[in-house]
Amino acid sequence: MSPDVFTAMLRSEFLQAKLKAEQLGPIPTDSFAVRLPSDSRVENYVFGTAVGHMRKFNGVRNFQNFSADTYSIKNEEFWNGFKCNKIDVDDDKIGIYKTAPATVAEVSRMFPDQLALRALRDGESAKGFDNTNYFATSHTVGGVKGSVPGGEGGGNIYTVTAASADAVQHRIVLVVNKGSLGVKPVIIQEREAVGELKTDAGTPEADKKKQYEYWVDARYGVGYGFWWDTLLIKITNTPTLTELQTILGKAEVRLRSFIMQKAAGDDDDLSFHEQTNFSADTITAIHGTKLSNLMRTVLGSDTIVQSGAPVTNLYKGWAKSMPTVYLD
Repeated sequence: MSPDVFTAMLRSEFLQAKLKAEQLGPIPTDSFAVRLPSDSRVENYVFGTAVGHMRKFNGVRNFQNFSADTYSIKNEEFWNGFKCNKIDVDDDKIGIYKTAPATVAEVSRMFPDQLALRALRDGESAKGFDNTNYFATSHTVGGVKGSVPGGEGGGNIYTVTAASADAVQHRIVLVVNKGSLGVKPVIIQEREAVGELKTDAGTPEADKKKQYEYWVDARYGVGYGFWWDTLLIKITNTPTLTELQTILGKAEVRLRSFIMQKAAGDDDDLSFHEQTNFSADTITAIHGTKLSNLMRTVLGSDTIVQSGAPVTNLYKGWAKSMPTVYLD
């Protein structure tokens, strides 16, 4: 099979698979990650101060100073591909390489999903809009109303130790899907989506190596929305179902306690999630795969056995479970 005919066949397979993948609709992380177009190497976003509540007019208008910070997200280059031996292509009569382009197309569709999950994995060391790590025990903008019990972390990190003493570490990230102030928790910046299948087949260099290389390129950037729309739960030791319910209950209290500082001295704190209805539509619980069975049970079962007797499971449908190796 000539290089031109072989390349035409692979590109046709790639385009068909790409169109089919695009017709599948949203990827899982689209619920809490927004995809924004980009037209430069670095994009600068302005995150402004949240506007406070209505206040009683006492003859003087004390206007809130609307300050703004610039948050930059840099695009990075990514690629994927495969190579074929020239002799194999010359002798191929049944199209043994036809599945490779389809695999590249399918993987490319899910790549923004990976970027979003990687962002949550790396949130303890990557900066958010307030120039502190996205997951941190304290932040320069916003805070936690009231005091956090000793040993339970702070900010949007909740730490807890279960009783089993098996020394296994677990992580759960709770995200408020829609975010707040019009921004979702994770930002995926798309500078260059995966386009055509490129190749060096038919060139003197490829003939010299007796190998044909095929690849796709893309450019993406990843960043974060507001920290108060997420909570990282770090669990030492594997919890029981009852312990996990207690952990989720305290996590809900922490999420509801996130506030923006008062805009003025006579103002009320601006609470973001005090009235959020926790459900599989509004909250996603991303967690390591080692917690899959426990999370499936606590979020999906009608009853939970406690002290040898079944009791109503108050956390059924409380959030959508999303296991991932990125949090293992």
